[in-house]
Amino acid sequence: MKALCVTHFSETLEAINLLEIDKPKPVKGEVLIKVECGGAFPADNLLLSNDYIIEPELPFTCGRMGVGRVVENGGGFLGRRIMGRRVFFGTTPDRGGSWAEYSVASSEFCVPVGIQTAEAAVQMGNGLTAASLLRLTKEKSAKALIVNAAASSLGKQINFLAQAKGVPLINIIRSDEQASLLKSIGAEHILDQKSESFETELKALAHELEASLAIDSVGGPMPQLLLDTMPEYSTVTHIGNLSGQDAQINTLKTLTARHQKLEGFEVAGWLAAQNLWTKLSILSDAKRLGEQLASITQARLKVSLEQAECEPELLFKDTTKGVALIYPE
Repeated sequence: MKALCVTHFSETLEAINLLEIDKPKPVKGEVLIKVECGGAFPADNLLLSNDYIIEPELPFTCGRMGVGRVVENGGGFLGRRIMGRRVFFGTTPDRGGSWAEYSVASSEFCVPVGIQTAEAAVQMGNGLTAASLLRLTKEKSAKALIVNAAASSLGKQINFLAQAKGVPLINIIRSDEQASLLKSIGAEHILDQKSESFETELKALAHELEASLAIDSVGGPMPQLLLDTMPEYSTVTHIGNLSGQDAQINTLKTLTARHQKLEGFEVAGWLAAQNLWTKLSILSDAKRLGEQLASITQARLKVSLEQAECEPELLFKDTTKGVALIYPE
């Protein structure tokens, strides 16, 4: 079968090659999926350049999430239930990615979808992350949540879910256009990072709402700024480096004196450690988000495997405008 594979790590992504490889074989607890399309998410970009939380063994097939139809069950009750069905799925580099004609995924991470368009269904990838991060809010007993890059695809889904669950959300953006977008979907607390009073406003609002958890997609000096404005015993959960810089914090001042935390988060590993009830609840939330956004979701870019090999840099440009999709056929 055809698959986009990484043979060595590179920041310029020139190591993505279209290869002919063996079709993966599902083992017990897994299913084989004929891929309709795979999504190119920011986490994929970090993974391809070896800047992500996990380090895959080379070579590996690209793409961690996609949409397709289950064509073979490796064994197990859950696999039998979804045989022949169209599903959103998440996979891991050690088992096979979604930028290929076929992929293997754990039956637990396959969600049947009735959404008409693949571009809407694949947004469940962000929905899965959003639902998992909202669960962290409950686990850490945070009364409110702070999110930067709030106008991104993930940020919008966090907004929808936070509103549905009654979790106050402080949104950090960088333009009037992003502020208008968030207002249009019902966001209440919106702060522009470029404003001269940004830090003062953020600190006042974080303490007023008791926002003791922040989701950071930016990195660089942003995690320290967040912790400086949040109450003591707060946590910043770091999920991305949109700034192109690693997270920077003053460990003595922050972690010791103010009893705060900076932690990483990798959704697949976190979900795998949860009980079945929690997994089903989060998958259900992700599915509802996908259905809710089906009528307004558009792919930023649609390309074939061949096009993605020739111009991989296009896959991760302007990600706030939507996800790029890779189609095997």
